[in-house]
Amino acid sequence: MKISKLNSQRVGEILLGAPLKSYQANHNKIQATMKDSITPSDEHLEGKFIHDVFTKNTQEIIDEWYDGDERAAQLLEMIQEEKHSNN
Repeated sequence: MKISKLNSQRVGEILLGAPLKSYQANHNKIQATMKDSITPSDEHLEGKFIHDVFTKNTQEIIDEWYDGDERAAQLLEMIQEEKHSNN
């Protein structure tokens, strides 16, 4: 799963800065900023993931980043089980 290769801290930093970049670029929507300011690249997986989130449809993201429906469902189930065990 490509999602497991991402640095979640870096993803968070990019997302936290997105509204600021959008404001600076005088964009009305963050999607426009993400399309314009992040060039998808295999060398910068975090930027590619965020670009895809803002530009692709859900199924395309699930297929590319989560290895399809079955793997995504398994991951979602694991996350939900972990959430319930922490309560």
